[in-house]
Amino acid sequence: MTVDDIPKIVMYWGDGYYWEEIPRGFILKDDTKQMTVSGNMVYNFPLHIPPNLYDKEGILWIRTGFAKNHEFVPEIRAVYNNAGLVVLETDDASVEKMQSFKNSNGPLEPEKKLPGITSIEQITSFYAGQELEDLKSMQARVSEYVTHRGRAVTARDFELLTLQEFSDIGKVLCLPNTNIKNSKQGVVTVVVIPQNKLKTIDNSKPMVPSGLLSRIEDYLSARASKNVIVDVINPVYEEIQVKCVIRLVDRNQVVSLEAIQEICDNFIAPWQAKDVLPKFGEPIHVSRIYNAIKEIDFVAEIDYFAVIRVSQDNTEAGKRNYYHLYKLEDEEQVLIPNKPYKLFVPSETHIIQVEEKGNTADPYGLGDMEIGKTFIL
Repeated sequence: MTVDDIPKIVMYWGDGYYWEEIPRGFILKDDTKQMTVSGNMVYNFPLHIPPNLYDKEGILWIRTGFAKNHEFVPEIRAVYNNAGLVVLETDDASVEKMQSFKNSNGPLEPEKKLPGITSIEQITSFYAGQELEDLKSMQARVSEYVTHRGRAVTARDFELLTLQEFSDIGKVLCLPNTNIKNSKQGVVTVVVIPQNKLKTIDNSKPMVPSGLLSRIEDYLSARASKNVIVDVINPVYEEIQVKCVIRLVDRNQVVSLEAIQEICDNFIAPWQAKDVLPKFGEPIHVSRIYNAIKEIDFVAEIDYFAVIRVSQDNTEAGKRNYYHLYKLEDEEQVLIPNKPYKLFVPSETHIIQVEEKGNTADPYGLGDMEIGKTFIL
């Protein structure tokens, strides 16, 4: 997120019906970048608050509004009071204990009871730190430093500096003179993919937490030209869905269609099953999915086969969803992401149907065109 994209916060207080703007100086500290990343906000409540601002039960309500760039405000999942930062001390910890802690990746628990604290609720995931550097890695790092000298000038410099400084990042793609949010010039977009250990709840779409994106952005901005605007983002994931109507070798046979679902997933995003990082620009060969399904022993024929891709593009009217339908033709059909920062992922479910006697295969209909949370009319 660039400086110009940061929203402007306006704070109000009142009784829930009547509101007044809070005087300047109310926010002493804001680590959230105007509520765009996770962090702490420290408020300064004055000694005297006008009595008419309290509700009937004596409660003072606070609300937040955005006067600028509200479209860049992410979904706020929760607000916590009295949040604190926990730092893991590793000076006296053994290698075995640290490895066990890193592999568990579970909730933090104190080794002994802490006076005055009944429970600890972990708000964000922790970071396991950096692996011990071996000789080969050290030689590569020194050699790369001689090239960039700690300054971000070329695209490769941005990528190397990010990988060297942030061990939680597994892959980086730098796109000079690329601004995916607006038409402003002088923007360097840096696309980052996390290591497997930092995947979010939805493991099919690895995402870097917003707080880490902000840290990377600040780090690179301090090492780039003052005329350059650095924008660090996650990849844009486009979902692919397959509809396939098959004819069975034995119509009385009871078969599991999970094998076809798995084939579709593996050809769309082979990196998911292998638990490796995705590759930018990786294509999808439609005919290979078709042939793999046709080779299954219980499949006699494929009566209908099509692939749908949902893309989100920026237009003058804002973000718009588009769908693209691909049918198997005589020539080779290859799907390639139309932007370097986009990656293909399979839809949650594919539409696999078994042809019944006397019924013909239906094309994509309104009930079919639903990918993720996107329903296509």
